[in-house]
Amino acid sequence: MVHETVTLLRYRLAFEPALLLGREARGGTLAQVYRVSSRDEDAAWTLVERYRDKTFSFTDCTSFALMERLRLDGALALDGDFRSYGLHCLPEL
Repeated sequence: MVHETVTLLRYRLAFEPALLLGREARGGTLAQVYRVSSRDEDAAWTLVERYRDKTFSFTDCTSFALMERLRLDGALALDGDFRSYGLHCLPEL
């Protein structure tokens, strides 16, 4: 999700790279951005309840729900939760 990536850049690098990425993403020049819908949020909550034994954040679950809606099976992710959910992730660790 764009907001998590911007936050990570802000904390790990600096404000300017985070701002630049955020502007590019919001402007649609970097990539196509899909928004989470209220239906995705409902599906995410179902995932939170179903996977009690996991440490998936609600934000992760909204990503999973959105990816299911868009029929995506892979992600650019360093977060092990995406692999644990069963998604193919790059980079491969």
